[in-house]
Amino acid sequence: MPAASMEVQESGSPIEIWCNQVAAEVLIPMENIRNDYRGAPESDELDGLARQYKVSTLVVLKRIFDAGLLEWHEFRNACSAEYSRVIALAKERKKNGAGIIAMSNPCE
Repeated sequence: MPAASMEVQESGSPIEIWCNQVAAEVLIPMENIRNDYRGAPESDELDGLARQYKVSTLVVLKRIFDAGLLEWHEFRNACSAEYSRVIALAKERKKNGAGIIAMSNPCE
């Protein structure tokens, strides 16, 4: 795992970190994301991968980073932009009368 990736996860216990790594591998296998990612952390690609793996775009983005396909600064910039986009979509959805799904930010 890249050193910067460990920085993102160091807030938990070793067992929690290990459990998160196992869950990530089950949800989006490393080999699969390396094959499926086309190299552009933009909303269309993130949306497509999120639908394919049935996870959030933020989880996809974190897994792309874990695979070493983004540098730390690229990940942080993409994550910040995607988080803002997701929040704006959730606010629009709420405005239109739909519920908002609770989510955590895997980018923090």
